[in-house]
Amino acid sequence: MSVMRRGAVLAAALVLVAAPAAAAVPDRGAAQPCAIEHFCLYSRGQQEGAMASYTKGTRDTALQNLPKGGWSAWNRTSEYWCLWTKPDYEGTKYGLNPGDKFDFTAIRSLLPSSDFRC
Repeated sequence: MSVMRRGAVLAAALVLVAAPAAAAVPDRGAAQPCAIEHFCLYSRGQQEGAMASYTKGTRDTALQNLPKGGWSAWNRTSEYWCLWTKPDYEGTKYGLNPGDKFDFTAIRSLLPSSDFRC
């Protein structure tokens, strides 16, 4: 192999090794996926930030790493969900229909309509 050809092959290999793997880096600003038949609560508006996923609800979102509550939600279940602004199902109560997305003031507890407290 000629010196010039070896130099070109080496240069091409260095470009491939040094090239950033942009496709492998997740987009931190993108919304996290919400699984079907889950109620997802997000730490920021517009379904962004840390996410907690529920099938049975919670008395306090702080137990799922949302200490300040959830500020947006996506109801991917087939049930209506009840949402409260305080832990233990207290405070102002809101509701979210199946399939809906919504931005709130902080939600701290939630339950599906099948639960007697909803």
